[in-house]
Amino acid sequence: MARPFLAVVAGGFLIGGLLLTFISDPGPDELAWGGILLRSGMLMGAWWLVMPSARNVRRSTWIGIALAALVLVVRPRLILWGLFAGAIVALGTRWDGRRSD
Repeated sequence: MARPFLAVVAGGFLIGGLLLTFISDPGPDELAWGGILLRSGMLMGAWWLVMPSARNVRRSTWIGIALAALVLVVRPRLILWGLFAGAIVALGTRWDGRRSD
């Protein structure tokens, strides 16, 4: 996915969410869709910001992210433990301070 396209989609989501939340007659449906669009726009905006450096991420970081996502899918109540385990794997350091990659 091209970075400019992602910026346009993120901006569109943010603008749509703001319009639905603040300018339109705020009923429950408009507030719900506005919140969804705002969160999605912020997430895509963050993705747009890190897109150039995503290729430089170590393999252990991707494994840590996958581990945390797997715990979230299988047992959502254990997400804090999944994030902790994912962070340990993502750091990829040995206990003596040397990097494992």
